[in-house]
Amino acid sequence: MKRILVLVAAFMLIAVPAMARLHSDQDIGIEGVGLGSEMSYVEGVYGKPTTLHDIPAKAGVIRPYSMARADYKGHFSIWYIYADRRNGVIRVETEYEGMATPAGVTVGMDASAVGNIYGRADYVQLVGGQTIFSYVFGNQIMNFAVKAGTIRKISIEYDPEFMVGQIVGAATK
Repeated sequence: MKRILVLVAAFMLIAVPAMARLHSDQDIGIEGVGLGSEMSYVEGVYGKPTTLHDIPAKAGVIRPYSMARADYKGHFSIWYIYADRRNGVIRVETEYEGMATPAGVTVGMDASAVGNIYGRADYVQLVGGQTIFSYVFGNQIMNFAVKAGTIRKISIEYDPEFMVGQIVGAATK
């Protein structure tokens, strides 16, 4: 009986992190801002951005839509899309300690927190000396950049292929 309890306990330690996945788009966000949030909502919560940069559309299918990047006091940046008179959030990123995902993961935490909470990443890649752990839910992606065992940046974004499809689809209606 004791041996069975030890095996069950070991299984739970291994299985629980593997089962802790993204279950809905409500699991993807940073400090209350999710993908698709309107600019007016973000400004209602955080005020006007410290800086706002217009990013014009590029010809072709690379990015056939205009964007704006809003920076908030060096804490985080939000990318908005201008299409169909909608100003929806398409990307959020932060390198500021204390800004959390809905599950409570923050910049500055030990990298093991990502796996413990979200399980095994859908994609892992090495970019610029950092390891990027990416978790996908439908057309949304949450990324954790890790260096020296510490979470350095958290970002959320739409899948780029989804974005091009949405804009091209909206333009042909």
